[in-house]
Amino acid sequence: GLNLYNNGFAAGLAAAVLIPIIEMFGKDDDDR
Repeated sequence: GLNLYNNGFAAGLAAAVLIPIIEMFGKDDDDR
């Protein structure tokens, strides 16, 4: 159970960090 919780936390943290970066790249690409 703890391992699953840790994996979920890591995935959530990665998503929280990566999604704004991906959106920033998408907007930058869209601006051109």
